[in-house]
Amino acid sequence: MKQKIFFYFCSLILLLLSCNLLNAESPYKFERTNGPYGGFVSSFCTDSNKTEIFANSYKIFKLNKKTNSWEQPFAALDTNYDRYYYISYADSVYLLSYVLGSGDDIWGNGLIRSTDKGLTWIEVNNFDYQILSIVNLDGILYAACKDTLMISTDYGASWNGCPIFLDSVQSYKRYYTQFDKIKTSGKEYLFLRTDDYGICRTSDFGKSWELITDSINKAFSGRNYYIALTVTPDNRLIIAASSGIYFSSDFGNSWQRQVTGIEQFSDYELYFLKSDNAGNIYGGGYGIGIITLMQKENSWKFLNKGLIPLSTQDLIIDETNGDMFVGTGDGINRSTDSGKNWFFYNDSINYPVTVQSVAFIKDIGLFAGTEGNGIYFSSNSGLLWTMCNIGLEDYDVTLVRSDYNGNLYLITFNNKLYKSADYGKTWNKININLTKGDFIGRRQIAIDSKNNIIIIYHKNNTTTDSLILSKDGGNIWQSINAPSRYIGAIAFDKIDNLFSANDTAIFRSTDYGTTWQKVFDNQKLADFNSFYFSKNNTIYIGTYKNGIFQSRDNGLSWTQLSNGINPTSNIVGICSPDREERIFAYGYNDYYVSNDTGLSWTNYEYSFPVHGFISQSFHDILYDGNSTLFAATDDGVYKIFNVLDDITEIFIDDKLIISPNPASDYLEISYSPSSNHRVNPMVDTDIVVYNVFGTKIPPRLTSSATPQKGNLQLDVSGLSPGFYFVRVGEMVGKFVKM
Repeated sequence: MKQKIFFYFCSLILLLLSCNLLNAESPYKFERTNGPYGGFVSSFCTDSNKTEIFANSYKIFKLNKKTNSWEQPFAALDTNYDRYYYISYADSVYLLSYVLGSGDDIWGNGLIRSTDKGLTWIEVNNFDYQILSIVNLDGILYAACKDTLMISTDYGASWNGCPIFLDSVQSYKRYYTQFDKIKTSGKEYLFLRTDDYGICRTSDFGKSWELITDSINKAFSGRNYYIALTVTPDNRLIIAASSGIYFSSDFGNSWQRQVTGIEQFSDYELYFLKSDNAGNIYGGGYGIGIITLMQKENSWKFLNKGLIPLSTQDLIIDETNGDMFVGTGDGINRSTDSGKNWFFYNDSINYPVTVQSVAFIKDIGLFAGTEGNGIYFSSNSGLLWTMCNIGLEDYDVTLVRSDYNGNLYLITFNNKLYKSADYGKTWNKININLTKGDFIGRRQIAIDSKNNIIIIYHKNNTTTDSLILSKDGGNIWQSINAPSRYIGAIAFDKIDNLFSANDTAIFRSTDYGTTWQKVFDNQKLADFNSFYFSKNNTIYIGTYKNGIFQSRDNGLSWTQLSNGINPTSNIVGICSPDREERIFAYGYNDYYVSNDTGLSWTNYEYSFPVHGFISQSFHDILYDGNSTLFAATDDGVYKIFNVLDDITEIFIDDKLIISPNPASDYLEISYSPSSNHRVNPMVDTDIVVYNVFGTKIPPRLTSSATPQKGNLQLDVSGLSPGFYFVRVGEMVGKFVKM
């Protein structure tokens, strides 16, 4: 009987089996799918007449009211990936701030200016500040920057520093983040919000400043962070701080706290406060959505019908028609009825969202769980994506997996477990009786072939992890024995044995946790991560700083695979497309490929395109069973097409016996007793060894060969470690050189 396997020829990765080729150009280069897109919209900007509306995402977008779509008015600037632009001021001139660098590695800032609506731009000399807010007070521009204040009397062409009143005992760093103004018949007040100092006020155009929130600071112990500031048309000043939302009707001389209707908030650090022409107040923040306090009412209300996601960043109101736009982690929502109903309004804002987990159901499609944006579905390998969040209350999806019947399960950052029985169209929350302070493992769920489910559960005020089991799809849960105080990973293998790992040990149970057997223990190693089981039930588990461990005998013995893996790598996931010869492994910033069953690895760090300022961190990886590999990253979903196209089929005959295998010095080849054949080098003259590149290697027979007894020995001591094939006549066997 012959069984098909795959044989690697010359178009495979060019790797040196004895060394690690760091940062090599990967032949398996990830390509970005068409999303899922959303576009993190951090803020809005408008002109003084409120006729132009801009949205700051990773690119700058402008609302085209005629076509009801978002356009990129400064698209030429977006080709420079070293700069992230955002519009700070739009009126007689446009001012675009920019940040140089990537992610946390920001090393400089700047400002460009246009006097012709963005057709041409001029760099503003000697301006290296990050502008967070600009206000125009009688033709003078005041800029609140990250660590200073600036004033311009020529509409941004030149700038000078602005004095600021500060208490000398305050030594921690301040961020001057937002301006607003009040004009009265007698005075003009300018207000400045700082994150951790309070609200300052000037009435002499910035020559002197006074702190007006000292009474709030003294009323609450600890640091009181100030997060948002707005002024209503009737000159009420409203601020959001950690301790509450405060109103002042006398320009900040006295304050009244107003939190009725939102007392459940643990803090009141809203990202924004805005007022419409009627004096109604709107606020929002992470996980809050939109809250409102209507004029002449005394209680806040939520306006979240249809709003997806609830992680709101900023809001702007089109004063020409009253339409409202809210920026979120997934783009823009719009309301035409004062926030009573919201709908997605995101056309052309196409920056990818962070994807934390992926799942695939055969003949259905691909599912992507995102950070703050819920679940997306694609039926065409990522060409088009559809949001499918009906029933979800929490959109920060840390894990999505499917069972053997096509049911989907997802876990969220806020310890919620959901199930979908209709391929993601609707979701139902599964009750696991969590009390305050309890949590579940956000990145671990074990599902066997009978669709039994096990998750990690941690009870509040305890020092041990627990395991809970459901045998009916999540309706009823029961506690089962845990093998250790801490549980870092759980998984079922292909024959429904349950495996668990903590920092230093691996355990196996054949009876759903009633009893456990410790199958690996090494106190010198630490931090086991997720399990992976190949099609042939070979077990792999990644570690932090210790490479990968492999077991081919159901966990009874383990081999460390670390040749070529960076000693500092944190291997959090492993995947093999059908056969074990080619294996993919990833860490948060590493991507490895092995073509010799894991004996050696090549690191293809950052081997896919880098877009803008998103760091390419892997979160999950899967193989769809049809020659495509998908990866969940900070930059959306990536894929590798046809990962098996360079593999040609040959036949391995199970009548050909090779031992020992793996081999170090020599190996012996013979036929099985049932074959009625002998291996005779005098007769079977066509004996050839191939390496993984398809190159023939002349066999070296040893003096111990006994062809008359039907066997021979090959000397393999001179071969490099790796994966090889040997052909005897028309039959082929495979072996591993250690």
